[in-house]
Amino acid sequence: MREAVPLDGPSGAGLESEPLAGSSAIPPDQEIPAELDTTYPYRIHGRLFLRFNGQPNSCSATVVTSFSRDLILTAGHCVSEPRGGGQVSWATDLLFAPGYRNGVAPLGGYPAVTAGTPALWAVAGVISFDLGIVKLAPAGGAAIQDLLGSRGISFNRVSKSFKGKTLQAFGYPAAPNPDYDGERPILCNSPFLGFEGFSGSPVIGPCHQQQGASGGGWVQNGGIVTSLTSHSACRNPTPSCTAVAGTYLGTGAFKVYSALGGGVPKKLKKRIRGCKKRRGMKRQRCLSRYETFRPVIR
Repeated sequence: MREAVPLDGPSGAGLESEPLAGSSAIPPDQEIPAELDTTYPYRIHGRLFLRFNGQPNSCSATVVTSFSRDLILTAGHCVSEPRGGGQVSWATDLLFAPGYRNGVAPLGGYPAVTAGTPALWAVAGVISFDLGIVKLAPAGGAAIQDLLGSRGISFNRVSKSFKGKTLQAFGYPAAPNPDYDGERPILCNSPFLGFEGFSGSPVIGPCHQQQGASGGGWVQNGGIVTSLTSHSACRNPTPSCTAVAGTYLGTGAFKVYSALGGGVPKKLKKRIRGCKKRRGMKRQRCLSRYETFRPVIR
């Protein structure tokens, strides 16, 4: 954990960079007060430690509501790296530390049982599918959701549900330096700016979270995760870049979530199949309704 190098996001291409705020606190970003680290909902967010090819790295992650009560959401590039020719390099030794700060994991560490990501990310590196789901081992026989609670999660949301909204982006950025070092939880309350043209990814800003913040959950609508930090939305990512692109949680994301989350109840599966028989916006509204899961408050 001491040697972990915060991972940078994959390359994106979007908005021009914006000026960096002059304050050392890099407003409008906020550091979450230390006294809140072990309280709900801040403890639901944490730092994810892992290794790629033996090298220690870290990302950010969020406990999300699931049927198995043991899932966290992170970025796909925190779980796997496409190697070309159909080859995939998987992260190993994944360990989630909720409420982490300055080398201390006040709520302990939860090792991963398994992890998954859409094939379009794992094999082809398609940035639109940059998300990962990690299933955690229980602590003392109890699942993490039962002990700490969870954020809700929503898939296949209609585009207008983002418009005019401010999202809370949580993460452990290690850049820009020297303000950030990957050791402190940072929160951005950032307006939605639109969707990236080439990827369809939602974009927020201003927010200065860079490498290390990858995988951090974006929360809106009463504690529901609707995206996660994926990559810079600037054409030339620099310390002055304040536009951040997330990952749209669509059908591919829901398939990974439901596979690792212990499956979806038969009654809900039937309703989702019924949604897929509809067309256009009626189909998407129906899917969003039945693929939204409320937070669990502890």
